[in-house]
This record gives sequence, structure tokens and C-alpha cells, in this order.
Amino acid sequence: HGKPDSWRFGRGTAIGLAFAAATLVHPGIGFFAIATVAIAALLRPSELAPTAFVATLTAGVLAIPQAATMAGLSLPTLVLGAWLPIAGAIGAGTGALVDRRAAFANGLVHLARLLRWPVVALVALAIAAAFALHALQLDRVPGAWGQAWSLIVDSSGLLLAVLVVGVLLGSRGARSPLVIAGLLVGVAAVALVAVLPANLGFLGDALRFEVPKTVFYWLALIAAAGAASALAHVWSRDRLPILARGVALAAFLIVAALPLRLDPIDAYHLGEHRFSETFAIDLRFAGSGFWVGFPNTRSVVDEPRQEILDRLREEIHAGRLRHDTPVLHVARTFQQWESTPLGVFDGVFETSISLEPEVSHQTVGGRLFGSKDPAAMLDQLRTSLSTGEYAYVVLEPANVPAEAEGLIESAGYASIFANRQGVVFRLGG
Repeated sequence: HGKPDSWRFGRGTAIGLAFAAATLVHPGIGFFAIATVAIAALLRPSELAPTAFVATLTAGVLAIPQAATMAGLSLPTLVLGAWLPIAGAIGAGTGALVDRRAAFANGLVHLARLLRWPVVALVALAIAAAFALHALQLDRVPGAWGQAWSLIVDSSGLLLAVLVVGVLLGSRGARSPLVIAGLLVGVAAVALVAVLPANLGFLGDALRFEVPKTVFYWLALIAAAGAASALAHVWSRDRLPILARGVALAAFLIVAALPLRLDPIDAYHLGEHRFSETFAIDLRFAGSGFWVGFPNTRSVVDEPRQEILDRLREEIHAGRLRHDTPVLHVARTFQQWESTPLGVFDGVFETSISLEPEVSHQTVGGRLFGSKDPAAMLDQLRTSLSTGEYAYVVLEPANVPAEAEGLIESAGYASIFANRQGVVFRLGG
């Protein structure tokens, strides 16, 4: 604070770009980050309010194409590429305005001070109203706090212990409003999800599954920042003998390195890892590849599946297969470790018909069809083909009823590529 801004286009714009990148990759993490900075700005408005405003505005404008896609508006990838410089210019322009117009920046500081307590009251009122309307369930509160505490300890228990010691010793970084607000955001998210009613269907299932998993990553990240500041503070305390400081840091490193657990963890464990555990897991992945169970443990797809993906990319490059062109995928299962992942690697608008359809919070979206009954699966295929909606059909015939290929051909589709893995059909040839 008070030092010249080293970012040529403004600190707020730089933070906003980081927020936008996080939101595009993982909306949950992006939301947690924005909420954390907003809370910190209310706690320390004179230092953070102008920067937080520019950062939030920049991230929000950059995320508009993503929000439109989530709302069901089909947009080509080119829109995102074209929007990025426009949104960046809006953020940079706003940042320059805040930096150059003291009255504007002071107004934002004053507004943050005015809103501090009304925002707290509004949040408390909203939570109370949610309990009163049974949107949140009071009888779940004890279990919610138990779940939150268990997640806190498992995700970052050692880091938080070091952070608390740092706070007690006077570390400014350990008690930073960003650290405190970040921890509160994660804990509040887990607690609120845990008191949701049980009858919310797929939405409730998704929130109860995804939010705690995301908080595992989030809490560890924030706790690590606070713990690092605490350790740096311990080392910088000249009043302590250097031997005492060295012993304290060595004790932390020993505990952080050794797997002091009653039960070993697996490679996909959510929560704190000791150094030795992380090293062992990384060595295992280096030797075997991460994608164990997929056709290729290092590149996911094997050569025959890659050939199918390449053939569809040729159609994309030729302009015949667009981002919104429906593609029907017929295979034994929609699972990506067996069928060719068309949507993931080619970005096509894919609908699946298989013998193993699934409708759950992880697959909701309305494009997974089929039946475990082969006759019923063929009936669905026949119905889908009769609409003429799908410009392309990809058939992977292994363990699929033999009649499927004939149905596709009789519906007017001609093969444009075939290998031992599958056949790519185009309507009209």
C-alpha cells in the first residue's frame, strides 16, 4: 500500500484477469476468489476497495461468454477469442480511471465503508429467511458443522495449526484479511451446502458432491499462504536465537514430510498430503501414466480412436462440422474410458445412445439416451435417426447390436471413414 503500481495496466485489472482465468477453468474456485476479495475489501476498504472493484468488474465482463453458454446460448469458440481483448480493454480502462481520478477511488472507498455493515446484516437476514422458509434446514446444522470441521482438519489441519501459531506470534500475513476471508468463504460454503434440503434432486446432489470437493482444494491453498507467512515470520524474529528458529522450522519440515497416518492414502486422496506421499504418488504416475484404465494411460485415446477424432477434425476444418452441428454417438457405453471422447477432444455437440445410459447429477443435460435392453436401444436409435437432426453419426460397433449399422445406412447416412474402432457417417454422404 502506498507504493507505485508495478502493473502497467493496473493491479485491479491484473487480479481481474486472474479471477477470469480461474472462473473459466473452475467456476467454483473463481467464485470463492471473488467472494474472498470482496469480503477483504469490506474489511479494509481504504487499501482494497478500488482494486477489488476493478478486479471484480474485469472478471465479470470476461466471464460473460461463459455465463451465456451456461444459460444455454450456443456460441462458437471464436466469440470467446474476440471478446477477450474487448473485455480486457474495459477492465484496463476502468483501472486507469480509478488510478487517475482520486475522487472516483475515494468514492469507492466511501461506498465500501457504507456498505460494510448493511452487507453483513443482509447476509444474516437472507440466511435467517432461508431457514424460516425451509430452504435451509435447521435440524441439519449440528451435522453441517461436524462435516465442516472434519473437512477442515483433513484438508489443511497441519497448515492451519502453523497459521494459528503465526497469528499468536504476531504475523501480519497469517492474519491477513485475504487469508481470514478465504478460510471463512470455504467453511461457509461447506456448511451451507450441508443444510440444504434433501429433496433438491440433481441440483442438491451436485452441490453436496462438488462443493466439498472444491473446498478441499480451496482451504489448503489459502491455509498454505497463511502458514508460509507464519513460517517466514518465525524465521525473521531476531529476538529468538537462530538455533531456536532453525529447530522450529526443522520440526515443521519433519512433520510435513513424514506420512504420520494410521491408514495410508491412495493416489486420489482429497486433503493434506505429506511430502513423502506426494513424491511417491508423483513417481507412480510418472511410471504408469495418470489415465489408468483408459485405452492409453498417457494420452487417453489410442491410435484407432485418435484416427476417428482426426477424421472429424477434417470435417471441422472443412467447415461442414460446426460447434452447434448435432453429432450422434452410438456405442456400448458413453463412458470416456471406453468410447471415443468426441466432445472432449473435438468439441463437437455430441448426443449419446448406448447400452449403459446414466442420469445423475454428473450426467444431467439430456443428451445421454439408450437402454440396457438392446431392442429398446435400437428403437431409440431408429427414432433419433428419423428426425434428420444429426448431420453425423459415429458408430463404435463393439458389443452393440449388429442391426445398428443397417439402421444408420437406411436412414440416408454414408460412411466417410472406418477403422477397427468405429465408423463415421455423414448424412447424404
